[in-house]
Amino acid sequence: MSTEIIGVTGGTQTTRDRIYGTDGSITDTYTMAASESAAFVATYTIGTSAIGSLRLAEIRESISKGGARVTLRFVTPSAYSIQYGGSTDPVLSSDCSAQELPIRLHPDFTGLTGELPDSFLYPAPTYERSEVVNSFTFSEANIVSGVGKRSSPTGMTSPTADYWLKVSRRISPEGEKFRVTDVWQYNPEGWSTEIYQAG
Repeated sequence: MSTEIIGVTGGTQTTRDRIYGTDGSITDTYTMAASESAAFVATYTIGTSAIGSLRLAEIRESISKGGARVTLRFVTPSAYSIQYGGSTDPVLSSDCSAQELPIRLHPDFTGLTGELPDSFLYPAPTYERSEVVNSFTFSEANIVSGVGKRSSPTGMTSPTADYWLKVSRRISPEGEKFRVTDVWQYNPEGWSTEIYQAG
């Protein structure tokens, strides 16, 4: 543990004792005049205030006989119980497994000869886009936005709109923000324009 004098207010020193935990955490304990503690605590926000990559997970305050002790505990992101949305950069991912289709849907079906199998394998990609947003209104329109409709996947290079169907939208809290995840499914024959509306 190390002690550091931070400053002097009205004749009372403010000191900081720092403890480094074996789990990578840092615990700072400040001793100050009681009249200073409220303003001091107000400068920190759990989940947002940081020391490097560590985030503030806990604030403890005790006041007695004109003095105050304020303890701040900073932990690694993996130890923090709430995931905080620090980044608004979208995360893109895809999965391209094979799907079994009836042989009549093969692009060369009319030219095939001989004994044919009942089905063939064709790529069946899904595409997922996940993004942290500052706010989200849980209205019906926002929750079902574009689901079940043909649309070009957001963030994809050169998609063919009629070949992609938005199949799901997931919203989950992430700290004080929200993560919105949209998933599209590819159909090599194109999704029926009579059944599925354009997004």
